[in-house]
Amino acid sequence: MSAADDPKTLVEAWLRRAVVGHGLCPYAKAPLDQGRVRVEAVRAKDPVALVARIDEAARWLVVRGAQVVETTLLACDEPWLDFEALLDVLGLADRHLHEVGLDEAVQLVGFHPAYRFEGAPAEDPANATNRAPVPVVQLLRRASVAAAAAEGDPEAVWRRNVAYLRRLGPARARALYDRAALTREPEAAGRDPGPGPGDPAAS
Repeated sequence: MSAADDPKTLVEAWLRRAVVGHGLCPYAKAPLDQGRVRVEAVRAKDPVALVARIDEAARWLVVRGAQVVETTLLACDEPWLDFEALLDVLGLADRHLHEVGLDEAVQLVGFHPAYRFEGAPAEDPANATNRAPVPVVQLLRRASVAAAAAEGDPEAVWRRNVAYLRRLGPARARALYDRAALTREPEAAGRDPGPGPGDPAAS
């Protein structure tokens, strides 16, 4: 399997180059550097199978401390998993986690190559805040989300990301999650010379 076809490799490159490299998530660098981010490629023939894998990952995360694993990302590059299907899976999984009592500990976030915020044009670079090279379900610890919200303003981070991505423009924002760009060497992939949203100059 080539790097461009390996979901785990693609998601790990996206985390390093886009999420951390462009400062899109100020909370990601430390756990990633410390090896506390788990990325797993999963196979699932349908939504029910994927929800079962999410359940397994949630239970796995809950029994381990944040000092061991902070977050888990499930990369599922299946033909049936288009953007609308991902939204359906997230809805099913949220209900399931509530039914089994895991929703108080785990929060789900979805990423997709075709992610589109409601009411936003498909070509709006701001959509890249939730775009990834393959469909991804991220499992976050609710305690960590609450701690981050207490220390800062997540809405402000999102607004900075939107402004930054729109400055990049559609083509350069697309390169952040493009499979071919992510599998090239960093020097060949190119970097934006301007400040990222996590930099003081971008505030």
